[in-house]
Amino acid sequence: MKKVQWCLLCIALSLFLNIPECCAFSQKRVAFVVGNAAYRNVAALRNTLNDSRLMAETLSDLGFVTIHKENLSWKDFQTSIEEFKRLVELYPDSIRFFYYSGHGIQVNGCNYLIPTDCDLDRSRIKNTAVSMELVMRVMASVPGGTNLIILDACRKNPFARYRYVNQGGLAAMNAPSGTLIAFSTSIGDIASDGGGGENGQYSLYTYSLSNSLKKRDLRILDVFNSVRRIVRKKSYGSQIPWESTSLEGPVILSSRKYSLPRGRIITEVSSFQFKLDKQRKISYHAGIDSSGNSTGIPRKRVKSSKRKLGNTYMRKATGVPGLRERRIGDVEFVFIPRGCFVMGCSNSRETVMCEQDEFPAHEVCLNGFWISKYEITNKHYLDYLRSTSGRQHGAHAEVVMDYQRDQTPNRIFYNPKNRYYYISQEYISHPVAHVSWYGAKDYVDWFSKVYDVSADLPTEAQWEYASRGGESNHFYSGGNKFAQYAWTSVKDGASAPHPVGKKKPNGFGICDMSGNVWEWCGDTYNPEGYSLHGKWDPRVLSGAADHVIRGGSYRYVPKRARCGNRGYQSAGSFAEDIGFRVILKDPDQSYITRLKEK
Repeated sequence: MKKVQWCLLCIALSLFLNIPECCAFSQKRVAFVVGNAAYRNVAALRNTLNDSRLMAETLSDLGFVTIHKENLSWKDFQTSIEEFKRLVELYPDSIRFFYYSGHGIQVNGCNYLIPTDCDLDRSRIKNTAVSMELVMRVMASVPGGTNLIILDACRKNPFARYRYVNQGGLAAMNAPSGTLIAFSTSIGDIASDGGGGENGQYSLYTYSLSNSLKKRDLRILDVFNSVRRIVRKKSYGSQIPWESTSLEGPVILSSRKYSLPRGRIITEVSSFQFKLDKQRKISYHAGIDSSGNSTGIPRKRVKSSKRKLGNTYMRKATGVPGLRERRIGDVEFVFIPRGCFVMGCSNSRETVMCEQDEFPAHEVCLNGFWISKYEITNKHYLDYLRSTSGRQHGAHAEVVMDYQRDQTPNRIFYNPKNRYYYISQEYISHPVAHVSWYGAKDYVDWFSKVYDVSADLPTEAQWEYASRGGESNHFYSGGNKFAQYAWTSVKDGASAPHPVGKKKPNGFGICDMSGNVWEWCGDTYNPEGYSLHGKWDPRVLSGAADHVIRGGSYRYVPKRARCGNRGYQSAGSFAEDIGFRVILKDPDQSYITRLKEK
C-alpha cells in the first residue's frame, strides 16, 4: 500500500513540475513581421524581404498567427499596427512577437523605423517615420503576456548626409516588464545586409535567429546567447547582437514534449475574414446564422434562435431582419456586419451643408463589431462609479466626470459624506453627460474587466458606418426627416437630454445616433484626418489634443446631427450634451478567433 501511495505521489509531483512548460504551450502566439526594402528617398535594401519571409515561416512553424507585411508606406504601417493591436487585445495573455527588417534611425535618443515613403526632412521625420515607442505601447496595451521585439535594422548607412541623424545606429531601449528587446548589433553599430544562408541571401543575424528559434527545449535567453555566439564568430567580431530584457520566467518556443499546429500567415487581412471552418482541424466549430455570419458558438449547442454565450444572450434583433442583438449586464448591443461604405460628404444634396473637414469622401471597409443600441445611460455610468468609487484606473482621475456637488435632478450627484453617487429616478434612463473623454475611456476599460470582453469607444469610421444604418443617401441616422430620428433644438427644444430609445431606430436597429447628446469617439481630431485613412479599419491617432465627437445634440440645429458631421472637444473637458456609447470587438473574425484547438 505504501509503495502505491509513493508511486502516486511521484506521478503527481512530475505533473506539477511540468505545469509551467505545459501552460506556456497553451498560450496563444501572435506575431507582426515587417520587411521594408523598396525605399523611395534612400538606398534600397537587398535582403530584407528574404529575411521577413524567412522569419514569418519560422514563426508560423512555431504556432504563431503571423501578420506579415512588406514595403509598408507610413499610412500602411499605421494601419498594420492597428491590425496587430486588435490581435493583441483579443489574446491578452499571449506571446507577442514583433520583427522588423529594414532601415532604422536614431534621432535625439529615440528610435524610428523607416517606412518606404518616409520624408527625411528634419521637420517632418517624426510625422513620417514610425516611432518604436508606438510599437511598444501597442504590445504593452494589454497587461500580461510576453513581448518579444526583434530589430534587424541599421543596415548600411544611407543617412550620412542628414546631420541630425545619429550615424552610429539605434539607441538603447529599456525593456518594460515582461519584454525582451533584441538588436541585430551592438548599440550604436551598423549591421551587415547579408552573409546568411548558402548564397548570402539573408542577413547573418536573421538567419542565425531563425535556426536558433527552432532548437528544441531552448529557453529564449539561451536562443539569443546562441545567436550572439554565431554572429560574432561568423562576422569575425565586427557584429555583436545585443538585448535588453525584463523577462521574469522561462520562455520556450519549441519543445520535444509538446507540439503546436502551424500558425496562419496573414498578408492581407481583408482576404482572411470568416474562414472559420477551413483553418485547421479544430474541436470547437463555429455555427453560422441565417445571415451567413459566424456565431462563434458550437453547432451542437445551438437549439433555438435565443442562444446563451457566457454572460450574454444573442437573439434576432426585433423588427430588423437578419441582425443580431446581445445583452451584457444592462447594456444592449447590436451587431454591425463586416462591410464597406463611402465615408465623408458624398451625397450631392447634402454637399451644401458639409464642412471642409468632411472631405474627401472615400471608401472605408470595416470588420464586424458590436455597438451599444443606446447611448450609455446614467444608470450604466452609476454602476461604474459605485463599483470603483469614481477612481479612474488610468492617469486622469481628476477629469473623469464633472460631478454635481449640489443635488440637481438631471445630473449625477456625489455626496461626500457617505461617498456615494445618486441621480433622480426619473433621469435614470437619460444618456449620461458631463463625462470627459477620459471618463468614457475609463468606463469601457472597467466594462471590459467586469464582463471579460474587449470593449472600446467606436472609431470615427465605426461610428459613421453604424450611424448610416446601411444607407448611403440618408442625412440623419435613420432617414432624411430629422424629427423622426433625432432630438435637436428645432421642434424638440429642451434644457436637458431626452430618455434613450424614444425616436425611431436606424437600419441597423440603433437609436439616437443623431441628436440627443454628442458622442465621444476613439480618434483624435485632425481636420485633414480623412487623407490619413487606409481602406481597412482606419483610425487617426495623430493631430491635435482634441478628440472627435459625433452626432450633434439637443442643443444644436439638425445640420449638426447629420451622419457625416464632425465635431471635436478637448479630451479633459465636460459638457452638458456630450456622452458616449460602447463597441465590442467581434470575436467571429477568423484571424483573431478564440476557437480552442485540440
